Amino acid sequence: MLRNLAHPFVVLATLAALALPAGPARAQVNLSWDDCGTAGVDNKSFACGTTQGDFRLYGSFVAPAGIDRCVGYTVDLAVSYVGNPPLPWWDFAPGGCRAADWSITAAAPVGACLPFVDGPTIALKSASYADTQFGTILRLHGDMQLASVQPVPSDVELYAFTLAFKNSQVNTCQGCCDPVCITFTSMRLFEEDQSSVVLMNPLNSFWVGWQGFVCGIPNAVSAANAVSTGCIPTPTKKPTWGSIKALYR
Repeated sequence: MLRNLAHPFVVLATLAALALPAGPARAQVNLSWDDCGTAGVDNKSFACGTTQGDFRLYGSFVAPAGIDRCVGYTVDLAVSYVGNPPLPWWDFAPGGCRAADWSITAAAPVGACLPFVDGPTIALKSASYADTQFGTILRLHGDMQLASVQPVPSDVELYAFTLAFKNSQVNTCQGCCDPVCITFTSMRLFEEDQSSVVLMNPLNSFWVGWQGFVCGIPNAVSAANAVSTGCIPTPTKKPTWGSIKALYR
């Protein structure tokens, strides 16, 4: 499932963690549509002809040994595509066309995921943009606070989060048909003593594609395909844990 890293937008998304220290070799993350890890798929196509339902991404991870008193964690993802300005259908930032149409949770695993969280978590989300020399990247961030202090099993793939996108406003927020790449850039596990471990190496794959973007070769959406599927043709567009915990008070 590993893909070519040559495309500049993918390189940029991979570096979107921005100066995070590298974690241990066995500190790895996975991202897939529909299920965790290799049980999921790495690309998702949508005809953009209905507003019913949603699409779900599942993040998972392998932790290094020695995380015995975890109190919470954060996850960061980057949505990258070709060109500017931001695509309205992917505009989840405050005030954006679809600001209310995405969610991030960590309440329960699915299918191939193994849970490490004993009890509910509180999840907060945020979205913001980063303008770069290659284009605009949308950053999605999630903060998860555990209900109690817990150990994190090592050397086994564990469920981290579910990121859901509603199939809404396909006619009013253009860009549903445009290929994008979504990268799980990093995860940070916080322990009770305020120490933390960053996970950012890929286990199988830390990115997924949308509408044929193979995270290396953007796939143009043809007018013929747009007519046959209902897609509207659009132009191809080339912390400390203490500070996070304060958000829940």
